[in-house]
Amino acid sequence: MKRLFAIICAIYPLFLHGQEEHLDRMPIGPSPLKGMEKVTSPNPGMGDTMYRDYIPYKYNQKIEVNVNLVFIQKDNGTGNFQEDNSEHQLFWETVSEAINERYSHLGSTTRDSCFAWIDPFIDDAHIHFNFNKIYLQDNELWDWSLYGSDPRDQSSALNQLRNEINQNPNIPLGICVFFTENSDAYDRYLNAIVEGTEVDILHESFAYSSFPDVSTIPRIHMPDTYTKYLWMRDIVPTIWETPVTWEDNVWYWEVNTITVLLSHELGHSLDLRHECNHYGEDYCRDALMSPSGSSGFSHNYMPPTEMGKMHKALSTTALQNVVPPNLPTLGLLELTQIDTWTPPFRSYTNMNIGINGRITANAGIQMPQKSHINVEGHLYIRNGDVECVMEDGTWNGIRVKEDGVLWLENTAISDYDIVMESGSTLILKGEVTISNNHKIVLGNGCYICIAPNTTINGDNRPFYVEGNVSCGIAPGTSLQQTTTCNTQTWNAFLRNLNYIPDVLYIQNQQITSDQTFVAKEIVVGSNVTSSQTSGQVTIKNGAHVNFISVEGTRFDKGFRCENEASFIVTKIED
Repeated sequence: MKRLFAIICAIYPLFLHGQEEHLDRMPIGPSPLKGMEKVTSPNPGMGDTMYRDYIPYKYNQKIEVNVNLVFIQKDNGTGNFQEDNSEHQLFWETVSEAINERYSHLGSTTRDSCFAWIDPFIDDAHIHFNFNKIYLQDNELWDWSLYGSDPRDQSSALNQLRNEINQNPNIPLGICVFFTENSDAYDRYLNAIVEGTEVDILHESFAYSSFPDVSTIPRIHMPDTYTKYLWMRDIVPTIWETPVTWEDNVWYWEVNTITVLLSHELGHSLDLRHECNHYGEDYCRDALMSPSGSSGFSHNYMPPTEMGKMHKALSTTALQNVVPPNLPTLGLLELTQIDTWTPPFRSYTNMNIGINGRITANAGIQMPQKSHINVEGHLYIRNGDVECVMEDGTWNGIRVKEDGVLWLENTAISDYDIVMESGSTLILKGEVTISNNHKIVLGNGCYICIAPNTTINGDNRPFYVEGNVSCGIAPGTSLQQTTTCNTQTWNAFLRNLNYIPDVLYIQNQQITSDQTFVAKEIVVGSNVTSSQTSGQVTIKNGAHVNFISVEGTRFDKGFRCENEASFIVTKIED
């Protein structure tokens, strides 16, 4: 099959994936919504409490999601929306803008059939779709009817095409939305347009989606969208009961219809179903995920926990791969519940694990640049690393507060430091590697437990002690598993502590993130040793630095600490 790609990158979005679900249909009319409301939702629940922590109350920017709109044309470039057609371009730009507007200005509802959880309503889902248009010529893929009587019969071929697109380095990795046609319906309507005949056939817009999973990026299929567009533009004005025109009426009907339908399908791609614990399927007609259109209903309502469900899917499924890696820190994710992240977890925010939070990260965590993790409850990291999502980026590490527990098992620390405050507990198990001169700071009065058969690898001095550290676990600490220190592992840890540089020279550095420097002696200045390039040392705005030494830290000419930056000098026993 011939596959020729052309790409237009816009500033809009969408996406989906998983098991196939039934078709969603949207009828044509002055409003894309019609029908009667069901008044009472049976046995409304109290909401999906497992998603409450992920509700984006504390975000200050949006998560961006790449979506590839794939318009499959005939080999001669006809049969679908055109790259060089200004009306086609305006149509999709208008739809794209309207979808983003809908997700950022959701409406509330007071209907009993839309029973809402006690969480405060928010109107912004904090998600923005970045749309990329792709034009592909392929006669066979263009005609879904070649695969069977139902457009879902084309699923395998579209899955293969999705994989090819996602592997193309010249195309942004995103969720694919495929637009194909039925050749018989297309020819029928095209002939009617050319001959000026009336074809009074209700041509609904419809689509089907797949849901997210751990390994596969979701997709959407919107068959016959272009045929419907032609029918609305050229035939509907000739058959409607009252005089209408494409420019003044029908254009807006079709934009509204596709906006509602594609907004709904994007919800599926972000793991939303037609029903949730707040209402049953088709009971809340105001909901974005209502499966049927109804006049008089907003079709733009979303309970806060449904927003949380979408944001968790963006962190724990393959959807995390379609979010650009260079997003800035977006605020704070406050984790107060028990949760397990089996795939790698991608965070878009600073994280605070509350006193009652119990988080198990079974395959690692990706953090945004300049972010941090505070642990007041328990964080268990096993069989994966915590690292910055940017390949060469930096983040500000983990700080464990009093009564907090950090458990590291079979993990590596390569681009951050850990600070254990007084009363916190650090547990090491399996193989733990600390590299690139990063450190674990053991604060005065913290607890450390090294399980039997644990191996600790590190360069320079991977641990340093600010005072008295107790062997074992803080009294009264409730753990997910039982582990103990013994004399052999504790003595091995103490021997590890004895490795520390004699002198550390710091010069010609602009320190922009939190860092810790440890040595027997530290010398800071613009020209403290001839073996290094001379230059001023500056702690930049917002950064915090720990200078920890045995014999002392000396500051010479050329050291500067900017406003709102800070540093601490600590002297420890050899």
